[in-house]
Amino acid sequence: ASCESGMNDKAHNPNDPGTGAHGLFQYLQPTWNKWSKELGIKAPIYDWRSQIEVTAYALSKGRQKAWLNCDRYIRTGTFKPS
Repeated sequence: ASCESGMNDKAHNPNDPGTGAHGLFQYLQPTWNKWSKELGIKAPIYDWRSQIEVTAYALSKGRQKAWLNCDRYIRTGTFKPS
C-alpha cells in the first residue's frame, strides 16, 4: 500500500487503463471485480478494509505480479527493470 498509494485509501491514478487505478493497492476495476467476487466480498473498490483482505487473498494465490513495479522494488530495491 505504501508503494502503490502512499497509504492513501482514496488514491486515484487516472492514467491507468479504463477508469484508472483506485485505493490503497491501486486496483483496476476489472481486477477488483474478479478478485473480490472470488472472495465473496461485495464492498466498493475504495473500501480500504476490503482492499487489504482482497490483497492478502491475492498474495496467498501468488498474484504479486499484479503489482509489478512494487514487486520489483521489494525484490531489488529499485523501480527500474533489472
